[in-house]
Amino acid sequence: TFEESVRGFKERYYAVRPITSAGWKSIVYRGPRKDESGNVVMGPQGVPVEEDYAKFHFHWNRGHFLVEPK
Repeated sequence: TFEESVRGFKERYYAVRPITSAGWKSIVYRGPRKDESGNVVMGPQGVPVEEDYAKFHFHWNRGHFLVEPK
């Protein structure tokens, strides 16, 4: 696979934030939020709370994308 071919090539990679929803969906998927015990977190209306999950391992948070370009 591609991941295997580049394993160990670099210590750190950076992703550029996709500007379209199709681009965003290529790196994340929506799924139910789970608590520390692995139970699905329910919202006030009894519907599961959803959040974004990475399709591959990378570390990010919303703050990374709030930084203005220089």
